[in-house]
Amino acid sequence: MNQPDLIALQNAEFHAFERLAKTYKSLIMTPVVDDDYPAVRFNYETELRGFLVAMANNNRFIRGNRYGLEEV
Repeated sequence: MNQPDLIALQNAEFHAFERLAKTYKSLIMTPVVDDDYPAVRFNYETELRGFLVAMANNNRFIRGNRYGLEEV
């Protein structure tokens, strides 16, 4: 039985968060009236989704985990 590489899952979550934080900074620096805003918002939502997937892959959403996160 193959065991997941826990270090790789943790690193993937950290890297996803790093990308999310960088993209969030771009979002808050882009005025809503700017023509680039829709693309910047889309990029942010894409990175947010990627971060949530990385968290799920790292078992952050299983019932009873130590982080208190559960899927609803």
